[in-house]
Amino acid sequence: MDSRVNGNLPVSSDIIGIRVSETTWLGDFVMQVLNFHSLLGNFEKMKIYCHGYVAPVQDERRSGRTVGLGGLGLQFCREGITLETVCKLTPLYGKIQQISIPACRAADTGSGTTASGRTMQSNGLELMRRIAITTGAQVRASINTQGYRTDGENRVIRLGEWEGCVLTWSGNGELSSHAECHGLDEADQ
Repeated sequence: MDSRVNGNLPVSSDIIGIRVSETTWLGDFVMQVLNFHSLLGNFEKMKIYCHGYVAPVQDERRSGRTVGLGGLGLQFCREGITLETVCKLTPLYGKIQQISIPACRAADTGSGTTASGRTMQSNGLELMRRIAITTGAQVRASINTQGYRTDGENRVIRLGEWEGCVLTWSGNGELSSHAECHGLDEADQ
């Protein structure tokens, strides 16, 4: 879990929590996972709790309205997980069966113009595909904003159901032909 997410992981005998921050190198996180793997064997599931990188852009498809362009990467560890850094996850290949990424707009893909006139493009679909191929794990992520709440004195994170359209990639990078859509009006699907 990245410390920039406000809250704490639930404490449970079946949850191994690895906390990272903006000073933790992605390679150090990978080494921690490998250390746990050497003690416990393969992981069935991993959740990467972090924020998705989102930038404000003018969206021409929506009459030039300012929107958040997601799919720019994951705010996880010092360097983030982006199209440029995803290769650092290679040592995890075959050690995890499923990775869920409940980060905002992680799988979003689009383009827009920033306030300074610079055109930005994102490809969260490709990033999630590469995470799947690099780790050999099934990957689940959404193109929509995700919400969570914290409970109690210890601010334990409670994720609700997925929000919006959730996509799944197989460990070889194939995108499932079925998208799960949660909490959207028919017009939004």
